[in-house]
Amino acid sequence: TVSQNNDGTQKAFSDLYPNPTTSIVKLDIETDTEEELTLQVYDILGNLVASEKHLVVVGTSTIDANLENLNNGMYFVRVVNKNSESLFTQSVVKQ
Repeated sequence: TVSQNNDGTQKAFSDLYPNPTTSIVKLDIETDTEEELTLQVYDILGNLVASEKHLVVVGTSTIDANLENLNNGMYFVRVVNKNSESLFTQSVVKQ
């Protein structure tokens, strides 16, 4: 998935992996600028259950989300920038 911010910067996102997962899920982000992004995890009802800030650097960065303490089920992972613009959303199954 490729995302373009309002400021003209671009980011390319891999799919979440592994999916399904039992604990850690990873996301590769390729970007042309260093930026702090927030990875958010929502349950199926739309409740925010986890939020972590990650610094991504020019090139490819891998960010992790630890779902180990969450109940089994479907979750939505969203990445937002400092302006709360949604850059990426994908579902993940926790087993």
